Amino acid sequence: MSRDVEVRAVLWVGLLLVAWPLALRAEFQINSFTSLHQTVPRVSHDSAGGFVVVWPSYGQDGSPSGVFGQRFDSGGTAQGGEFQINSFTSGSQLVPAVSHDSAGGFVVVWESYDQDGDVFGVFGQRFDSGGTAQGGEFQINSFTTGAQRRPAVSEGSSFVVVWHSNGQDGDVFGVFGQRFDSGGTAQGGEFQINSFTSGSQGFPAVSHDSAGGFVVVWQSQDQDGSNYGVFGQRFDSGGTAQGGEFQINSFTSGSQLVPAVSHDSAGGFVVVWRSTGQDGSSFGVFGQRFDSGGTALGVEFQINSFTTGVQDYPAVSHDTSGGFVVVWHSNGQDGSNYGVFGQRFDSGGLALGAEFQINSFTTSNQLSPAVSEGSSFVVVWESDTQDGSSFGIFGEIFRPPGVFTGAGVGGASRARRLSRVDYGSYVRDPGFEAGTPNPDWTERSTNFGTPLCDMATCGSAFQRSGDWWVWFGGTPLFEEARVSQGVKLRSDAPATLKFFLRMAACNADPDDSLEVVANGVQVFQILGNDASCGGMSYVEQSVSLAAFPGQTVLLEFHATIQAHASPTNIYVDDTSITY
Repeated sequence: MSRDVEVRAVLWVGLLLVAWPLALRAEFQINSFTSLHQTVPRVSHDSAGGFVVVWPSYGQDGSPSGVFGQRFDSGGTAQGGEFQINSFTSGSQLVPAVSHDSAGGFVVVWESYDQDGDVFGVFGQRFDSGGTAQGGEFQINSFTTGAQRRPAVSEGSSFVVVWHSNGQDGDVFGVFGQRFDSGGTAQGGEFQINSFTSGSQGFPAVSHDSAGGFVVVWQSQDQDGSNYGVFGQRFDSGGTAQGGEFQINSFTSGSQLVPAVSHDSAGGFVVVWRSTGQDGSSFGVFGQRFDSGGTALGVEFQINSFTTGVQDYPAVSHDTSGGFVVVWHSNGQDGSNYGVFGQRFDSGGLALGAEFQINSFTTSNQLSPAVSEGSSFVVVWESDTQDGSSFGIFGEIFRPPGVFTGAGVGGASRARRLSRVDYGSYVRDPGFEAGTPNPDWTERSTNFGTPLCDMATCGSAFQRSGDWWVWFGGTPLFEEARVSQGVKLRSDAPATLKFFLRMAACNADPDDSLEVVANGVQVFQILGNDASCGGMSYVEQSVSLAAFPGQTVLLEFHATIQAHASPTNIYVDDTSITY
């Protein structure tokens, strides 16, 4: 796109049968380097119960961000030191994912800026069971035009990497993949996964079955008749599609986003996702089980019991008996912004006990959980201020319930995810740094598909901070665009929406406008003939939301720009809600 100018503990002694998981050790810090931010971790188990955690770290490798990891044994003791995964360090390496093979080796994949010759590409590195790199880092995507981002990788001796790619399927984003054998050799060519190509299909997840077949799931725009829905496609071990792509969500109102998927040992699988308005509040976590042939088992089911505010960012993993655990972050549930919670299910999809808190440290925000399960399961997340410097990576190991002897303590916890820009905000991704397609903001633009921009997608750098911002205008054509998300406001104090605005260029047309709308009520407006037009700096705006105490409010930034040879340009960045 180019444009113009919470600790609850359980003590057991002797013999005890419990229905909730018991912590094997206290919550522990994973990252050793603590400057700036370490965020959005991913985790994978080996067959002996050891695990590896990977994450992006800012400023550690001498560039904006690099990918780092730490190995642990089954008891959570670090094996060796924290290690760098990417060899190419120019620009940013972000959004890593990790999976193990049957021999204990593992592969890490990530997105890398400007390494494949054009914006973001997908790269990987294999390691043996001792953490020694096997060969050099390797490029995964063959199509390099535009951005290839948000990779995911399946478990298994052979592995599949999937990602979304800009412009490759003839529209905005499509989902593509590449198969590899156990030695890291590509099997066949890169292949398209989505059949429906209108709009954006993105944020894929992938899981292997025991026979080498795999299923890919993703979010798709306007395919189920209402914003985003969740779709999937099954493949055999040779990469041949099994049947057609299929819809996963039954409830279609609003958006269903950011799916995750996990297989059981019999080839059945479960998909989980975030759904708008379905649990009676802002966002909730839902799931659907399938048999090995892709037939839905039962109906889609709600996973979170606590429904106030936002429950978001789900992850799922199966145990060896076919049961599974789902984890997510939840707003306001642990007494301090966001915390991390989980729920276990048996192999028939019945909930085992109540949902449980995972994080013990509850100050500020604990966010973006990931989970990997075997004989025990480990949950990892990012935690704000806990390591002494912004976000760090923390984890907890749980043993599934059953018969135990001896003595021990089981823990519980709390979590929340906010942008690096404004950790106190109740806005998710307040600086738009998740890019596009965005899991938190609904995006619309008559000419560009989305008003979200970074240097790579829009050819300019007009952000206030970070890499991304909202650009309304920038075309001589008529343009109507918006970004919106639902926010649960507190009831104990009046809320104020804050954001930074820059009217970079104006046509002096009073029909050019930016408005902020809350539940259909205009709470802010600025016109194209405003005296502040043409300013070179961002100016903070404050908008009272005191009229909406305790409500789940749909906040919308909406711009209308008339057709002019010299168009109006309006930039928005760094949003927040204060009380």
